[in-house]
Amino acid sequence: IVVFPPMPFAARALELLEGSGVSVGCQDVSVEEKGAFTGQVAASMVRSVGIDFVLVGHSERRNLYDERDAACNAKITRCLAEPGLKVILCVGETLDEFESD
Repeated sequence: IVVFPPMPFAARALELLEGSGVSVGCQDVSVEEKGAFTGQVAASMVRSVGIDFVLVGHSERRNLYDERDAACNAKITRCLAEPGLKVILCVGETLDEFESD
C-alpha cells in the first residue's frame, strides 16, 4: 500500500506511517534534475526525504496541465536515475470518458 499526500505533508506522513508497512509516495516530480524551478520537486529531493514512490501521468496532470506522454517519459527517466525511487505510471481514461461508455 502506498499513500500519496500533498508534498507539504509528506514528511509527517512518513513519520506517522513508519513501521506500518504503508509507503509514502510523491504526487508528481519535475522533469528537471536540479535548478530554480519554482514549485517543482526534483526526484533527488523526493528521495532525500525518504520517499520511495512517485506518481506519474495522473489524469489531472494530463488534463489540467496538458502533460503528454513525452513529459511523462522524461519524468520516469529522471526518477529511474535515482536509486531506490520507484514509479507508478497512471494510464487510462478520464472520469468523463469512463462514464460515457
